[in-house]
Amino acid sequence: MNHNPGPRYLFSHPVVAIFMAIAGCCMLAGCDSRDLPAYSQFVDIDPEGWGPGNPAELMPWPRDSVRGSEPFSITMAVRYTASAPDTIPLEVTTEALDLTMRSDILRIPLRHAPGRPSGTGSFGVYTVNVPLQATPARLPDGLRIAISPTVPVRGLVSVGIILSEPIR
Repeated sequence: MNHNPGPRYLFSHPVVAIFMAIAGCCMLAGCDSRDLPAYSQFVDIDPEGWGPGNPAELMPWPRDSVRGSEPFSITMAVRYTASAPDTIPLEVTTEALDLTMRSDILRIPLRHAPGRPSGTGSFGVYTVNVPLQATPARLPDGLRIAISPTVPVRGLVSVGIILSEPIR
């Protein structure tokens, strides 16, 4: 008569137990959140046209409030289609409770010289990322970032802000 020890026996075998322990440790190593942005938010833009005086307003703050005092890198992301111009001038205005309002005009190249799209993308939507500060810094309280074109533009899908932890 054959006796089948069942699945309970399978997990008590030393080789299987070691394999399961190694597999579990490998899965836990993949749970590191440093690869994920601390914050990202995008504002949709009408691809048929976006004009001056209609800013996309964002108030970036890390989703984990405990991390609010850490330094972050701030990146602006622009998503666009083939109908966008080769370069777009965007006015980026920053202000906070303890900072004076500051406006900068950034000329964002959306195409390389031979007409190839800049950045990354697929399915006709491309993304260009532009750092908004030279070095990671602590976010000021009440930070507000407004982004608007200086001339009417077509072909933009969305603009957004990404906060990332500095690479250690």
